[in-house]
Amino acid sequence: MNYVTLKIPFSADGDTAKDLLTTAQLFRAATQDVMFLAKHQRELPMGMVGWVNTFRDAAYEVIPNRRYADGVVALVMGIYTACKALGIDFRSVELSNWLMFQQGVSEKPLTNFNITLKQLSDNYAVFYITTVSNEGGRRNTRRYIITPTPDTVSKYKDLLKAVLDKNIGYIGRVVINEHAKSHVSGEIQMMIPLDFYNHMFAERQGGEKLVGGISVNADKIDLVIIKKNHKFAYKKFMLKGGVVDEIRELLNYARIYGVGVLFMENPAVYNTLRWIQPKGSDVEKHRDLIIKASIIEEITLEARQYGIKVGYVNPKITMNNELIRKTVQELGRLTRRHSDDEQADENTATAYLIAKRGMKTLTKSSVSNITK
Repeated sequence: MNYVTLKIPFSADGDTAKDLLTTAQLFRAATQDVMFLAKHQRELPMGMVGWVNTFRDAAYEVIPNRRYADGVVALVMGIYTACKALGIDFRSVELSNWLMFQQGVSEKPLTNFNITLKQLSDNYAVFYITTVSNEGGRRNTRRYIITPTPDTVSKYKDLLKAVLDKNIGYIGRVVINEHAKSHVSGEIQMMIPLDFYNHMFAERQGGEKLVGGISVNADKIDLVIIKKNHKFAYKKFMLKGGVVDEIRELLNYARIYGVGVLFMENPAVYNTLRWIQPKGSDVEKHRDLIIKASIIEEITLEARQYGIKVGYVNPKITMNNELIRKTVQELGRLTRRHSDDEQADENTATAYLIAKRGMKTLTKSSVSNITK
């Protein structure tokens, strides 16, 4: 399942801060233990169930909470999957400098007992966060109320309200960005299903719509729009100034052109790189992929303001250099642009391939009224 991540800043003081920090430290320690075990496995299990059966007990010994222990296993499995997809040696990677804790699976608000969106009124959201400690061999569990400031909640008010009203499941995560003796600040992250996110805007779309593909780089975004009879249009958006302003210009352009759904690479693989430390020549590539993931997530969140749905494709399609080279040649024969800056290039070809792959995934149940 694909997800959209909502990031809600918060801060806490006193015992709340202390216990949130302790929980994050235990989660990290458990992750290190499971990473060590996974690296020394002759064969790793298939699927989440296999990973949980193999590694949950090791995680639980360090962080005595089943949901957080499963969150540890899910994180390590995600790191392994990302490394495999990107051609990185899993056994060579180490954790980067982070503090956070998360659930292992999606849970609905009414049955979520760890990172719970409890209520929403005006621009205030109330979260109940479970913390754990393991001092002296004694398990200690506490439940704290976190209330982010209104200005940080207003951006997602419509989504948070829908999650509560419809009891939509989500994966919860608490990230600590800064901490002192009795203070922490960071983000409460909610990963909600992309299908639900898109469904919220279904009633806004009417008539026949077009399909677009987006190729994201650290300095520019390429948009390709697939028209009828296999014709296409494309446009580049340079990220010289504010990224959000360029994203809004792109989305407005797509809306005016009649685009109903935009496809991009699934940012989940790239996002996982945040939790590991690159080595040698991989440092710059690592940084660029994380920036790419952030831009993709921002496009996804802004798209709802323009009534445009979002779909993700497997990033593997963008790593086939031979296919991209052939597509550049094919697009060059189909287009005539006077300026060198407007010529179809590898990024244009990538966006085109993403759009075409996205079109293959369309079904009447997931995206309606889209040109096939």
